[in-house]
Amino acid sequence: MPEGFDALLAEVRIAHQIPGRVRLKLAGVPASVRTRLSPEILARFFAGLAEIPGIRQVKLNALAQSCTLEYDPHTLADHAWRELFSPGHAATLSGNAQCLRESVRQRYQKVVGGVTNGNA
Repeated sequence: MPEGFDALLAEVRIAHQIPGRVRLKLAGVPASVRTRLSPEILARFFAGLAEIPGIRQVKLNALAQSCTLEYDPHTLADHAWRELFSPGHAATLSGNAQCLRESVRQRYQKVVGGVTNGNA
């Protein structure tokens, strides 16, 4: 797993969630990630989450450093979001959260992998 992905994931928090909608807030990008990822690449990554099956719409707010996702709660379980974006998440993910994590990781690699020569 690229260290940049894990570092980025650790900085994303759920600001608000209701069934079918979650607002993710970027708490702060670590220096190790910030030196490799421009704001444009981060925006492409978050906007590209719309390609994940079950995500209906993505709205970015660059000024607030947040991303609101509307999703099908039957496809992407509400609890999977909470598990994925909780501190220490990787060791205790349910099957739903593992699938969500893998989808997000693949999107990260698609957007960032070529830009950072696989070291993201």
